[in-house]
Amino acid sequence: MRRLSSSALRWHFDPESPFTERGFIRAHEASKGLRGLQASHAHSRTAHGSRPSGGRACRWANGPSAWSRPACDHAESTDTALRAGANTAGAPSRVKGVGALDVHKRRGFPRAGGWPGLLRRETGSSSPTHSVKPKETESVSDGRIESAAGSIARIEALGYRCLRYVSCALRRFQVLVGPNASGKSTFLDVPAFLRDFVRAGLIAAVEGDARLAIPHRASDPRQLTWMNQGRGFELAIEAVIPTDLRSRVKNGKAHLCRYELGVSLEGPVRVVTENLWLRPEEPAAVPAQKTLFPEPPAPPTGIAHAPRKRSPAGWKKIVGRGEEPERVIFCAETSGWNNPFRVPADKAALASLPEDEERFPVATWFRRLLSEGIQRLALSSEAMRLPSPPSRAKGYLPDGSNLPWIVHTLEASHPDRLRDWVAHVQEALPDVERIETREREEDRHRYLVLVYKNGLTIPSWLVSDGTLRLLALTLLAYIPNLSGLYLVEEPENGIHPRAVETIYQSLSSVYGAHVLLATHSPVILGMAHPSELLCFARNKEGATDIVSGDEHPSLKQWRGTLDLGTLFASGLLG
Repeated sequence: MRRLSSSALRWHFDPESPFTERGFIRAHEASKGLRGLQASHAHSRTAHGSRPSGGRACRWANGPSAWSRPACDHAESTDTALRAGANTAGAPSRVKGVGALDVHKRRGFPRAGGWPGLLRRETGSSSPTHSVKPKETESVSDGRIESAAGSIARIEALGYRCLRYVSCALRRFQVLVGPNASGKSTFLDVPAFLRDFVRAGLIAAVEGDARLAIPHRASDPRQLTWMNQGRGFELAIEAVIPTDLRSRVKNGKAHLCRYELGVSLEGPVRVVTENLWLRPEEPAAVPAQKTLFPEPPAPPTGIAHAPRKRSPAGWKKIVGRGEEPERVIFCAETSGWNNPFRVPADKAALASLPEDEERFPVATWFRRLLSEGIQRLALSSEAMRLPSPPSRAKGYLPDGSNLPWIVHTLEASHPDRLRDWVAHVQEALPDVERIETREREEDRHRYLVLVYKNGLTIPSWLVSDGTLRLLALTLLAYIPNLSGLYLVEEPENGIHPRAVETIYQSLSSVYGAHVLLATHSPVILGMAHPSELLCFARNKEGATDIVSGDEHPSLKQWRGTLDLGTLFASGLLG
């Protein structure tokens, strides 16, 4: 097998390389003897009563490993079937063995070798056992991503740090992958910046506010612009309007809610454009298949509609700043009522929206989503160890400090969800028998307690960092009525590969909320479908480009013969 240069790896598939079916089969046959030994060992364990680790959606035949194939009772017959499947280019093959061992193309068929080399046992839906999919789920039709009602549908940025220009459609669950300094954190910061702006104003969003847990972004606002040279930047975010609110809008055709922000740095930093639109769903052209990556699109003049500019057909402006930045007009959604207000040029007009859900049902919902529903998780082991006061009983706090109160809610009102969660945690921590909370009598603070099968009881302040992170990240899928957008960076930190898989299964099954997950873990990449990926890379000028995994030029000839984790580690995805 000839050695490929980095450029050849990026744009060319050698027919003898492990990235093609022929090369994959050769490598697979060469390692068959080792896999047979592993399978024999697993058969011996099963015969002596060891049970495979059980999952609520994905069950692994003898537990997953990041460095070796999971042992299967009939490895020989499975190997033969895998080779036959790999030779069938593009076919959505299934490999069946003892115990209904199925390998689906949905998670990268066939997971037959390489890193991490995992075989999946399917037992039904990939959602938690208690979950019911929402009535409106995302799908792909004619190249357009149809997002579920209430979810974030698109993020746009122009001239914001390394995002010279990006416009990215989103699904309910996305995995952000790419090298360090490729723009993943900056992309996640777009909705977080808009949240902080609505909550506290422009100066606090830039310089930070410790009282509101707003991070310091820059001492000089120009540091937030493209190449530190821009005269400003523009951000936009779109969300799908919940079905029950659409019928309340006057024309009844609004499908999306779009919020735009334009910041000028010429003179004092100030807001020059701020709009909230209701707009219909527009047919989208099938995206052109990229031939090069990264190749960022040419930046437009602007993404925020300037004052006095003609509104697009079918769009209705609910909140808009005039040519005089401090003059804001609010237009009712349900009638012809409108009224001007004066709002300081460094404050959010959306935050000053009248508290009138009869006139502004969608705008009121969207303001709540933006100011309260966007969470950038920054889990703190120290905060999760301490007993939690009753004042933190509501919501899911980004540092995980109120984890005991969330678990207590499951204990009191949703014991079935608690059982499902503990069963899922046991995939990574099989020695745990149950998880409960206890109240400290003197101040009514609550804390977590892990009870092990050998009778050992450990309070939260003695639990390891990795275990606390595992509990916090897996719990999201079991919280009733969860909504909003959760921004998660590198959930694999401090976590064993087996536990990383458990975390992925939970985060990808959070149907009530939206999850954007940035990672460098080949374990997570090995489980993801290409359509779940957003691949990041920067060109020579330093501009970030983003492409969905199923549109990545290096995956045009991919047939699932090598999992995405291996492709990512090789540098092909970005």
